[in-house]
Amino acid sequence: AVAMAVLFQTLSALPVVASEYRNIEWRLLARICAGGMAGMLPGLALLQWLPEPAMRVALAAILLLSTAIVAAGRRVIRTMTPARIVAVGLCAGVAQGMAGVSGPPLMAGLMAMPGLDPRAIRLTATSVFLIL
Repeated sequence: AVAMAVLFQTLSALPVVASEYRNIEWRLLARICAGGMAGMLPGLALLQWLPEPAMRVALAAILLLSTAIVAAGRRVIRTMTPARIVAVGLCAGVAQGMAGVSGPPLMAGLMAMPGLDPRAIRLTATSVFLIL
């Protein structure tokens, strides 16, 4: 099931990224993906070492925190420094390595960025999902 989900996600993301690649904010994408790649290894280690109940608690905490950030809106983070952008990627990478759920931390971080329009959010998220 996971392999099929990855296949369909890749097939659906490629046309979106290919048709709008000129609108990608490359620095933002590079910083998020750098953090994401660095976070995947610890996420995979946690997947191997954490007992199942602890894994469920960790994933629930990631999802709840991400949901709280989205619900609070842009008030939470007034400025996104390069280090914070990398931290968003790191959190997304850990979640990706643990359970393939990089979306909640990534979207929470992207939606907290002032001045980032919905189209840029969608394109950046799709590109990150494709890369990770």
